[in-house]
Amino acid sequence: MSRLASTAPLGLGILLLAGCAQQATSQPIPAEPRTYVCKPTEGRGAEQHVTVRADEAGTGVLLSIGTKGEGHTLATVTGSNGQVYADAVYAWRPDGAAGVLTDIKNIRTYNCAGDGGPAK
Repeated sequence: MSRLASTAPLGLGILLLAGCAQQATSQPIPAEPRTYVCKPTEGRGAEQHVTVRADEAGTGVLLSIGTKGEGHTLATVTGSNGQVYADAVYAWRPDGAAGVLTDIKNIRTYNCAGDGGPAK
């Protein structure tokens, strides 16, 4: 697989998130874990339960997907002014009490709503 082809999904996911972005204003990630229910934007597929919190350095995001707690460390995407965080599999864009999750690997985007506050 060419290097360009291997990075294409990451670029596509970031473009999907960037396309959803409105006027950029930094959305701080809370230190306390927050839980979200994320529904596919296309209306098909299972919803995802996501927990998000700032990493220890305060420069990225720790993202847990589902009940298994599959963890991902997402770094701030260069040039996003703290608006988009990503690794090779997922991207996250906070939007106040909500957010947008992109599954880069499976090319699926989810709209996420907070489930009522900090994770328990």
